[in-house]
Amino acid sequence: MAFRNASVMEAGNITKFSEKECRLVVAGHTGSGKSAVVNTILGAKICTEGFGAGSVTEQAVLASRPRFGKEIHVVDTPGVFDSRPEMPEAKVRHELARAALLLAPGPHAILLTIAVGQRFSDEEKAVVHKLRVFFGEDSIRHTIVVFTKGDELVRNGVTIEEYLKSAPADLNSLINDVSYRYVVFNNKEPTIKGRDACAKSALDLVEKMARHNRTKHYSSDLFCHAEKQMVACDRETERPFRPKQQGGSSNSLDSLSTVPDDHLIVEISSILESEPSLVEETKVKEERTTAAKDHSALRELMGRLVRHVSRRKVANGNNNSIVESLMSSPFMLGLVPLLQANGDVKNNNN
Repeated sequence: MAFRNASVMEAGNITKFSEKECRLVVAGHTGSGKSAVVNTILGAKICTEGFGAGSVTEQAVLASRPRFGKEIHVVDTPGVFDSRPEMPEAKVRHELARAALLLAPGPHAILLTIAVGQRFSDEEKAVVHKLRVFFGEDSIRHTIVVFTKGDELVRNGVTIEEYLKSAPADLNSLINDVSYRYVVFNNKEPTIKGRDACAKSALDLVEKMARHNRTKHYSSDLFCHAEKQMVACDRETERPFRPKQQGGSSNSLDSLSTVPDDHLIVEISSILESEPSLVEETKVKEERTTAAKDHSALRELMGRLVRHVSRRKVANGNNNSIVESLMSSPFMLGLVPLLQANGDVKNNNN
């Protein structure tokens, strides 16, 4: 059953989202306003001017911040989804592998940015095609279109619905494919309240979509493989923080249910001392006291902190071994020829 945009659908609420963290991936053509979307969703100028633009980065970038009672993790996509110059095959596989690892066990939503007033060109259509190739055809059920530069609508005195009535057939076909899941961001919104309203409208739609799909997040063989790699990374990340047990043995993420609460508290404190910025990027500040009274909450909190540090290692290039492992997976090796068919990838490793 298709459902229409946020104003028509049954209301959703990100604060009622079933998970404590929300993983998003932002994709779009150069100039479509991806950086503005990332900054608005995270409620801070996390992205510098040009973030996600071809002149600045050709790699997957992770940004995180607590918002509306949830930990929001946003991954900006690499150049292979964009209109940048051809990328060597090895570079394509490397950046797609990094993106998959940063999003593991899978994104809750794919945010596709399209600028109001710009022609829905072949470049935009190519982004949509590449996303479907990489994430899989079923990923369209987890895609939300974010119309940026909504100030153009205000300036011309038209609604988004009126705008779509005169839009190209290909754009309306895309809107139909995503079951009319779309929101509008005003890039020139001057107030914090207005920007927060934009962010919440998008995140509320993520919650509605998850409820409608009856699934927590999008998954595929690629993300299952990526999650296995990240679990292994989590074990290595956690090891230095483990309190020593009797006989010199150490705790394991696999057996946290048997670890005493006081040991878990020590481990959480050690992680935060090592990575103090986690206080700003997670909900640990507000959860720490409450979790200390609940063993399962302590385990869950520590697991999220460990995963956050593991993601940082991947994002900062400090754990290339798991990136290289995923690069060599059958899925990734089979993906590049599909992209090469569109001329998006150089057929060499230089």
